[in-house]
Amino acid sequence: MLKIKSINKIQACVFDWAGTIIDYGAIASLQVMVDIFGSKKLIISKSEIRAKFTGASKKHHIKELLKIPRITQHFEKLYGKEPDESTVKEFKKLYEDHLLTVLANYAVEIPNAFSTINELRKKGIKIGSTTSYKREMMDIIAPIVEKNGFKPDYLITPSEVPNGRPFPYMMYHNALNLEVFSTDHMVKVGDSTADITEAHNAGAWSIGIIEGSSLMGLTLDEYINMSQKTNNPKQNELNLKLKHKIQTCKEKYISAGADYIVNNISEVPRIIKEINDKRMPCGDKPGNMTFIPPQPYILYTPGPITLSKRVKLPMMTDWGSREFEYLELVERVRSNLVNIATNNNPKGYTCVIMQGSGTFGVEATVSTVVPKNGKILVIENGEYGKRMTKIAKIAGKKYCTLSFDETEIPDVNKISDMLRSDKDITHVGFIHSETTTGILNPLKEIMQVVKQYGKIAIVDAMSSFAGVPIDVPKLDIDFLVSSSNKNIQGVPGFSFTIAKESLLEQSKGNATTISLDLYEQWAYLQKNKGGFRFTSPVHAIKALDEAINELQEEGGVEARYQRYSKLQKTLVDGMNNLNFKELDLKGYQGPIITTFHSPKHPDYNFMKFYTNLRDRRCVIYPGKLTVQDTFRIGTIGYLFQKDIMNLLTQVEDSIFWEKKL
Repeated sequence: MLKIKSINKIQACVFDWAGTIIDYGAIASLQVMVDIFGSKKLIISKSEIRAKFTGASKKHHIKELLKIPRITQHFEKLYGKEPDESTVKEFKKLYEDHLLTVLANYAVEIPNAFSTINELRKKGIKIGSTTSYKREMMDIIAPIVEKNGFKPDYLITPSEVPNGRPFPYMMYHNALNLEVFSTDHMVKVGDSTADITEAHNAGAWSIGIIEGSSLMGLTLDEYINMSQKTNNPKQNELNLKLKHKIQTCKEKYISAGADYIVNNISEVPRIIKEINDKRMPCGDKPGNMTFIPPQPYILYTPGPITLSKRVKLPMMTDWGSREFEYLELVERVRSNLVNIATNNNPKGYTCVIMQGSGTFGVEATVSTVVPKNGKILVIENGEYGKRMTKIAKIAGKKYCTLSFDETEIPDVNKISDMLRSDKDITHVGFIHSETTTGILNPLKEIMQVVKQYGKIAIVDAMSSFAGVPIDVPKLDIDFLVSSSNKNIQGVPGFSFTIAKESLLEQSKGNATTISLDLYEQWAYLQKNKGGFRFTSPVHAIKALDEAINELQEEGGVEARYQRYSKLQKTLVDGMNNLNFKELDLKGYQGPIITTFHSPKHPDYNFMKFYTNLRDRRCVIYPGKLTVQDTFRIGTIGYLFQKDIMNLLTQVEDSIFWEKKL
């Protein structure tokens, strides 16, 4: 009987051509499209062509371009009819004929492409390829590229299969002809969302490239020009535009389900090494589909949240909490959390991980860092501020409160008056993002008055950290507390405190409990280099390590803040169209969670509304206001525009009272 030996390594890397290894920016197709529309007296911009480009079939692309209202109307005016299938067929023929005449001009290597492929070959990896170009087109391109130094081990075009991308047939041909053990031992590298979908449909790993990609749509000269660093205001504007383009590319790749996103092709060997060394040995599969059951619903809540599968998958492996690799992981997570909090300026700051929920972290911090002869002022404008007061009371700490309405931001003048009049106050505690309402308290202004009086600040940034830009050293925050299951997009299991090391050292002996002694927890972590005093939240920390990687790939805190903000705006606009009105927070609405007024209708019942939504796989939160009837919807986690649009559709379908509220 024939025995097949399983090789748990990547065996083949399949590359796209235009926009990936040749033709920087995939300009050939773009220019030809401009030309053929022009030949029919239709003016179309490159930005319009890019906006409709997915990397799928050219027929589909042309059909979508002809649907642009301006193009449709002008076509009808010129030719007396709307574009139809015969029009699409005619344009496709024009496109292919013209492309054949210019392809040779664009068969130019993208920087580092051929050297990267040679590096992979030296590691024993076979090189395959797929393309959206027909065979007669590749018969022009391939010989030119071969003369310049690159020939794949296998090349196939849509001409040889029933359907091209995003169908997986070309990937299957690569697997067969390259003698790959299984498609999950292949990596597809491309520059469009169709490349990602092609890989996903074939069960292969996917890597999306930014620089030189059709998604970016820039020539090499344009990219170099936009990426130069000077103090020139015009150049700074170009840098911002480039940053926006890069972020847009990342969002499209993420939405398409890319396993990895890289800036340029030279990073591919590093990614393959990571897959070989870290992902495949623990049973990870492309798309993180393996071993994870379908998600029964989407969480539109402020935590726990909807997570990506790549974050959940690392929890499938058990590690010992005293193993060297795990201790190293803990230290890496601690270091990365400090870097996120300090904008990579960690001097003087440390991180203490505390098992349990976010409240455990707040209680550990308050009960440890406020000394017996100290006094904490707690600023309240919601349930979580009140909870901090209760923590201080139970811990036996001296405290006082300054309370504001749930829809009102703290008045810094009143805070100033309180600190001026009560000289015993040593610490000030407050909530940054108060999820009772969704209000985002003015962190900078409150910190300024706290520091004006020389007080120590304890900031509960549970639902703002990593989702809203916070520069801890610049704001001079002394202690910031957050949780693993919020904007870093990890799972519940632990909280963490970013602390000034000098102040933490002074808190020795202040704690009123054993398990929540922040100083002892920190001292043990330091001494044992990642070891915990009590049972470590191993799986949650492993998930957070991957979540931090995901955050960095998305573009960091600023990029995540922008995504959350866009989601929140889409949500509010859509809910307004359905006659739901958000709570007026007077310009201090945060992007984390939004409170909506309940319909004033006798037949409305929140639990029935909630159940209707949950039956449609959408979970929201009840209201938490004490004086108004409301409900809340979160816009954080692994959510994108399509998820918010889906929620809005389900909300509309879940209205069981009269349609006009």
